[in-house]
Formats: sequence, C-alpha cells, structure tokens
Amino acid sequence: MVGLSLQIDIAFHNNINTSILIMQKQLLITLLAFTLTGHAYAEPDRIKASIYCESAGSLADSLAIKGFTDLSVISGLNVRGIINAEDFCHIKTMYALDSLDISQVEIEAFYGYGTYEPGLLGHNKARNYPANAIPMNAFNHRSAYNNSLTGLEHLSYVKLPATLTEIESEAFAYCKKLSDVELNDRLQKIGANAFTSTALTSVTLPASVISIGGEQGDVVRWSPIFDNCTSLERIGVDQDNTVFKSIDGVLYSADGYYLRQYPAGKKDTEYVIPEGVTWLCHMSFFGNEALQTVTIASSVERLENAFSGCPALTTVICKGENPPIWYAYGATSLVEPFDWDLLMNGLLIVPKGTKEVYQKDTFMGWGMFKNIKEEDGTVANQIPEIDICRVTTSSRTIFITQTGQQPLDISIYTYTGQLLYKQSTTAPVLSFPVDPGHYIIRINNKSYKISCS
Repeated sequence: MVGLSLQIDIAFHNNINTSILIMQKQLLITLLAFTLTGHAYAEPDRIKASIYCESAGSLADSLAIKGFTDLSVISGLNVRGIINAEDFCHIKTMYALDSLDISQVEIEAFYGYGTYEPGLLGHNKARNYPANAIPMNAFNHRSAYNNSLTGLEHLSYVKLPATLTEIESEAFAYCKKLSDVELNDRLQKIGANAFTSTALTSVTLPASVISIGGEQGDVVRWSPIFDNCTSLERIGVDQDNTVFKSIDGVLYSADGYYLRQYPAGKKDTEYVIPEGVTWLCHMSFFGNEALQTVTIASSVERLENAFSGCPALTTVICKGENPPIWYAYGATSLVEPFDWDLLMNGLLIVPKGTKEVYQKDTFMGWGMFKNIKEEDGTVANQIPEIDICRVTTSSRTIFITQTGQQPLDISIYTYTGQLLYKQSTTAPVLSFPVDPGHYIIRINNKSYKISCS
C-alpha cells in the first residue's frame, strides 16, 4: 500500500509597479510501503484483503497480523479456511465492503453471542448457530430502539460456500445494493426475510432447497424471503426441485396449492391466479408497484395479508362463489389482505348473484370493500383485440393472428398452472390445439383468460 499526502499552497501577489506573480509551493510527500505475506492491497479509497483462517473465530486476528486493524475501510474480502458466527460479527463491521468471496470456507457451528442483535423486545442471550449456515443478521445491524435493520450499504456481490446448507433469517436483509448471489446446489433452507429489500433482479432456487420462510410444518408460519425486492422480476426454480415450482417467474409450492411469492419487481399490470391455488401466503405480493388488476381463482380458500403494499392495485376480481377467508399470519384471526386505500377507492368484482354474500362479510372481510359489483357470468370466446394480435378459438384450437410486425412472446397455461406452450415468433398466424376448458394466455407480459370448446 502506498499513501500519498500532498499539500499545495499558492499565493498570488500583485505588485503595482512590476505585476509580478509569486507562486509558493509546499510539497510534502509521504511514502508508506509495506509488504504483506497475503494477497492484500490498497488503492487510494479502496482496500482488498485475502485471508486464510486456520481456526474458527480467528478472522479478526488474521487480519490484524497482516496490518488490517481498521476493518471499516476494507471494500473487498476473500476468506479461506474455517470461520463461524463470531467471524461474521467482524465482517459486518466492514462498512465499505462491496464484494465478499467465502466460497472456500467451512462454517463451523457456534454457541454464544454471535451476529444476532436483539431489538427492543429481544433478549441478550447466547444462541446456537448451526454449521454450514449463513447466520441470522449476518450482514446487518438491528436497532435497540425501534427494532429496525440497517444492512451493509455497499455490499453488492457475495460468493457463497460450496458446502452451504442454510441461510438463516434476515441474513442479507436491507443490503440494498446486493444484486448478485448465486445459490449453491447443496442449499436446503432459506430463513424468513433472508433477502428483504435487496437489489436482486433474478434468482433461481436450486433443486436442493426444501424449506423457505421458516415454515416448520405449518403453512401460516411461512414468510417471504424476497419481500420488498423492488428490482426482482423473476423467481425461478430448478426443474428437479420437488417442493417448489415457478410459473412465469412466480413462486408456488410444487403441488400448486400455495402461491408463495410474486416478485415485487414484476412489471405486469394484470395477473390471473391459476385455478387449483388454495392459499395466498403471507405478504406474497408485498411491494409490487406495477400490478393494477388481479384475478383470484375460485379455488382460493384463504388469503393472508397478501396484497399489502401494492399501491397501483385498483381492481380485484374474485371468482369464488364462497368468499375466501381472510386468514391471519399469527395468533389472531384479524387480517387485512388489502391496503385501506384499495378498500375505499378500488373495485371488487364478484361472480353473478354473489354480491350480497360478499357484502355481508363486513367484519375484517370482503364487505370492507366500498365498491362491489357483479360480473355477467359469461366467458368470451374471443378476447378483445389488442394492438399486436387477435386471439380466437374454434374446434378445440386457440388461434393467434398477428395484426402488426412486433415479435410475440406467447405462453399458454391451464387454469392449474401447467405450461402447455411457450413460443417467441413473428409468424402471421399461430394455432395451438387444446382440450375444451379455460386457459390463461400471456402475450408480451400481459395475461388474458379464454375459454375453448
């Protein structure tokens, strides 16, 4: 590392007779050089370090031996060897950290005062931190006054250990620049709110993941893991995963019964929840700012506070003749799946002949909607013509006819969420043979419902 201090004083003196410019310079240069046995180097405002830890809990000492006593100036860190939750306590004091490579570490189990910092209602007590896990609150600090979290503000890239099996609750929460995390193929569990308010744009759950959100065998305990990630447009799932699946970038349980999470950054203005879904999980749509209209399938039985924090949502179409239950996340049965502004100023559309049933559900239920109207109960065989194409049905076939030259990205799903066709084309006419029934068609990120006989 080379440090350079330079001070220049310039004085201008004007002499009436001679107009002589006198410039005084004072130059002080301090050269500081040292040699590190590791791979550490510094730039004027950026320091990177590569450290080997022979034993868990030795990260701070290993850094100090190589001259890194002020951890707050380290912006890049590569760690090899053995670490534990105690070492993560030191990592999260590296306030300038923007990149972290811990791909070659083993994480030992730890019992004691680790990364968790209790808030106002917390308890200052030791905890068990499991092996091969990113600890709870590993990269953020919890306020003792209001229980809020503040993540490492510069952290944008993390390379995780190949042996990692768990990411604990709130591990990366509020690391608002974190945009690049590759989940390894041994990862099994991701805790609640693990990536809250990060900058992820796309993520894929590997086949090994079997638990997210800390469900503990009870669906009402499921929490989102990517909530308020306003840049996240897609949640993918490896095709070999037996617990979860992705339909058009939306996270579902593998059986299709539970809609786990709709990406907060998804740009669609309309979304049709497929038939077969029975439960809209806790905060499953939270933070999405594009969604304007949502259609809730007739199969949905329960909603938690699924649509809170969706400011653009103005229209809810509920297909169930029996109103789904507004189910609480937690001990009480009182829950509001929708924001108050939507209840007061939005529109609820219900099946023909069911308006009175919905209106009677007044205590923390559908009757809180100020504006409720019935649909006519028919399903059109032709969706309205849009700018780029026309969709019709005939003889168990869906036809899509180009009306312009724009490429079409087409996906056709059954009401249970099964993908039948996916195609990108500029062909003037397309035909898709199907069985009689109802289908969801997505054309260039907009969804439509159509019936085919």
